Parts: sequence; structure tokens; C-alpha cells
Amino acid sequence: MFPAADLLDDLVKIFLRYFNQHFHILHGPTFVRQVAAGLHHTTPAFGSVVLAVCALASRYSDDPRVGEGHHKGWNYYTQIKAIHLGQYLDPANLLWDLQLFPLMGLYAYSLTLPDQCFLLTAMGIRLAQARSIHRLKPSDDKPWTANDELLKRTWWLLVVLDTYVSSFGGHRRVTDYEEFDAEYPLEVDDEFWPGEPLADPERPWHQPKRTNCRVSGWVYHLKLLSIYSFAQTTIYTIRRSPYWDCIGCPDWDRNIVVELDSALNAWLDSLPDFLRWDPHSPTADAAMLQSTLHFIQIQIHRPFLREFASNAICVTAARSCSHVLAAYSKGWPFLTMPMAFGWALYSSIILLLNVKDGKLASPRDLEDVAENMEMLSRHEGVWQVAGRYQYV
Repeated sequence: MFPAADLLDDLVKIFLRYFNQHFHILHGPTFVRQVAAGLHHTTPAFGSVVLAVCALASRYSDDPRVGEGHHKGWNYYTQIKAIHLGQYLDPANLLWDLQLFPLMGLYAYSLTLPDQCFLLTAMGIRLAQARSIHRLKPSDDKPWTANDELLKRTWWLLVVLDTYVSSFGGHRRVTDYEEFDAEYPLEVDDEFWPGEPLADPERPWHQPKRTNCRVSGWVYHLKLLSIYSFAQTTIYTIRRSPYWDCIGCPDWDRNIVVELDSALNAWLDSLPDFLRWDPHSPTADAAMLQSTLHFIQIQIHRPFLREFASNAICVTAARSCSHVLAAYSKGWPFLTMPMAFGWALYSSIILLLNVKDGKLASPRDLEDVAENMEMLSRHEGVWQVAGRYQYV
């Protein structure tokens, strides 16, 4: 059962405005045209994607028809079957079948169902790998299509979910950056895709010069997570291989930290001006990137908190992350990156440990923790995971 036409239109607008601006899993104009044509009534695979979009968008809808509190969108989510008879057999439905997994995973994460989110993400990754989406690249044999680009973007969203869910939940990642070579999403906004009115027919997939691309923030986010991925597979391994010592690398973990710090600095230097954080003129993409940077700094140095240098880096990153999140949450009523709640949690833990230790404590630290808790409390009514993190 789909929402009424007026409600469906509102939910699609909410998703494209608040969720898709971060994840870029849908091509907005195409999706709007497909819904307007009633494709969701005739094609079950696309209908499932529409229901998942409605479930997520319901989080920020004031319409009573979507439900209340944590159950907003639940009536849409429960209609979806991630696995159904005959799925994956029709190549024409591959994109919609694949898009369904990260969309369902995001909704499950909001309900503090991390295991369900992890399983949905893992199943989506395995489906993508079975269809070689993890190695999808342009070739000279055939032109790059919108379907190809969306498949690649869906793959990258699965990688992002895998990275964060495994980090927050203590799972081993399903993906490994050494095992796929799909290129980053093309930095071309929706209105300039081939076939759109503003597209250049002679230069497909071309973003006009002097026009900042909205996808660039997402691409730089992916590049940042590739650095964190190496930390996950080295610093956070369960068992350290003795071969590291045999080849003369007794301090390999600290050497890795130095290299990762250098990679983060290089990434920061490469940021274009419009994606740099400015507390006096904050933007959503800049806030996401800056918060992610500080979260990763904490994760890289957290195993070495007993060392003064790493402790100082963690404390500084936690303070900065808290300030960015406070500025972002005050400027935008909708926090559509549920990972931000994890950033707030880790920052608060580091600051509380610092207050207890006392060596680098500041009177402002407890105020920063209070602001993080206030942000989690403010979003608890919509994102149940925020309440869970608040009471850890």
C-alpha cells in the first residue's frame, strides 16, 4: 500500500532534499518522472524502492498519516521484502534490487537494529559483487549510462554503511578496499546528466565550469573513509600477525598511525574552498566532512590514549567535532546523517575521560558533552538510535 498521491509527492521531495543530498543514491529527475508515471504500481522492484524512500522520508514528515515517533514510516518498511522469490533473476531490476538494501539498512539503523542493518548491508554487497558492480568502470566499448552511474553510487553507499556499522557495532567489515576498484562517483549534478535539459549533448557527463558540484562533498567523504578503512584493517585487527615482527617492523602500529596522520593532512589540503569548514558560514557538506575527519582522528589515536601525543589529538578532535555538530544541528533542523550520532557519542566519551584524567581538561569540556547530549535528545523522537547513544 502506497501513500496517497499528495503524501507521496511530499515524501519524495523530503527524501531528495534531505537524504539524497548526502547519499546520492537516486537520480532525482528520473525518480520523480518514474513515480509520476506510476511505475511503482506496475513494477514491484521499483515499488519496493519507493516504499523504502517513503519510510526514510517519513522521519521528517509532520503528516499524521506516516505514523508517530519512532514508528514513522514503519507501515511502509514492513511491506518490503529484501529477499523474494525470483529476485536477482531479471537484469532489468538489478538497480532497484540493489538500491533497496542500503535504503532498508539506513531505516533499520535508525531503529537501533544494528544487526539487521549489518545483514542487509552484507547481502547488498554480496549481490553487487556477484554482478561485478565492485569493479564497474567506464570503457571504450560502450557509453557510460545513467544506470551504470547509479549502480556504482549504490555500491559506494553500501561501502559507507559497511564502514560505519562495523565500526560502531564491532563487526568485521564485509568489504575490503584492496578487493574492489570501482571508480568514485562522477562529480556531475543531476541536472547535467545525459538527457536532462541542461546537459551538453556534445559533452556527456560534464559539469559546467565555475559551478560547484553537490556530489563533490560525497566523493571527498568516500576518499576520507578509504583512509579510515586502512586503520580498521591494521590497527583494529583482532590478532596481530607475528610476521610483522619477523620482517623487522616491531613498531608497525605506531608507524601506521604516522602515515595515516599524513594521509589525513594531505586529504585536508586537497579540499576545495567550498567544502572547507567555516563556523561563520557553515554548510551541510562541510560539516559532514569536518565531523568525519575528527571522528577518524579519534579512531586512529584511540588505541594509544595512554600516550600524551595521541591523547592530545583525541581530545582536540573531540572538542572540534562537538563544536561542528553543535553548529550544524542549530543551523539545520533535519539531521539526515545518522552516523553523526556515533560521532557525538565517541566525542563525548573522549571528553569525559579527559575530564576524569584532568591533565588536558577544560571547563568547556562538560559543556561540549552537554551539547552533544542535547543534540541526541532533540533527535531521539525521530531517530531511536540517538536515544540509545544518549544513555550509553
